[in-house]
Amino acid sequence: MPLQNRVDPFSKILAVPERGKFMGNRGVLHNQHQDLVTDRWKTQLWIICDTRVRPGWARRQLMTPRRYTELFFLDEATAFAAGHRPCAECRYQAWKHYGQALCQAEGHQNAPKAPQINQRLHGEMRLYLRKTNPQKRPWVSLASLPDGAMFAHTDQAYLKWQNAAYPWSFAGYGPACELPKQGFRLTPELNCLALHGGYNLQIDNSINQPVV
Repeated sequence: MPLQNRVDPFSKILAVPERGKFMGNRGVLHNQHQDLVTDRWKTQLWIICDTRVRPGWARRQLMTPRRYTELFFLDEATAFAAGHRPCAECRYQAWKHYGQALCQAEGHQNAPKAPQINQRLHGEMRLYLRKTNPQKRPWVSLASLPDGAMFAHTDQAYLKWQNAAYPWSFAGYGPACELPKQGFRLTPELNCLALHGGYNLQIDNSINQPVV
């Protein structure tokens, strides 16, 4: 039975067999039985981590009691859509690139500090994920979204990539289809700004499929 620790582009945490290529966390969400006691968050620090074990580090057991809940994403585009940003420790170069991209997009000389970034990302995501009266996702012109951002029609998430729409699933992306004119933006505004500023996402290689 798979653990409930796989995250989709709507930022929902589900139990599916596919693990994905990136890890992250939102604090301690599980109990001693490896069951989620909350399906949202326990901290504003929503990060994207490397799944590789660093030299000198022991491989940890998933969902250890009183330790953060390991969450998994298909790829970095999925993690961005779910409201996460690169970890400044295990993915330091990606974190630096993220800050530089925000400077480029916002016209600032210095990148915002981590607490400011966390607050901005979490401030938007909590509106969509709160249990009472959740706010609808913004309805936007998809031409305004950067490559690597995600959007939705009804319950289906899509990746915008090279002027096409790729349907998302935990197993990967389906064949590309024509990009609609409008849709519900899933990727939060700050992560879209980073993409506009030149941040290079790592996207699952299932994206390389012909347009249908």
